Amino acid sequence: LVVLGRQPRRQRGQLPVELPERPRAVLRHRVVHQQRDRDMSERTIYFLETPSDAQRVLLCRWVERFFEECKRVQVVTDSSMAAQQLDQLLCTFSQSSFIPHCILTPGTIEAPPEPVVLTIGEAFLDYCQVLICDCAANLELMKRYPLSVHFVLRDDPDRRRQSRLLWQTAKNQGLHLRHVPSSDK
Repeated sequence: LVVLGRQPRRQRGQLPVELPERPRAVLRHRVVHQQRDRDMSERTIYFLETPSDAQRVLLCRWVERFFEECKRVQVVTDSSMAAQQLDQLLCTFSQSSFIPHCILTPGTIEAPPEPVVLTIGEAFLDYCQVLICDCAANLELMKRYPLSVHFVLRDDPDRRRQSRLLWQTAKNQGLHLRHVPSSDK
């Protein structure tokens, strides 16, 4: 019979037994790949079906939804005219709420204080959690955001075809996709 002496007290979270050390390169490789796989699976792209004439109001509703969830939102437009129209619409579409927003001028480096930023053309803003595409956008840009919104325009055959291709490519890359059918069918 062997009597064991009292074991030293473990700190919280400390393992009771020393594990053999793994080579750091192997451990780092596993962590990087696990992180990348988790990041990709946590990315969600919403495909919202809508007629062209209802797209902008629907866009404003989704901006409002994410604003209420305290998320920073980037809205990508294809022209300064589109950005100005959205700027006006965000001010007037809802009587019950105001969504602080701004049009980001090209070349601006610092994050503006407004939680919603309109950009002209594609630009990655690392301080935003949501990307909403007023125009056709590149999948590579969408993949950089935890949440993206893409509009499937039911009455525009070219945009519908582009949306189908985008869906298939994103699906093949393992992104989480959500289809939101139009409510006015």
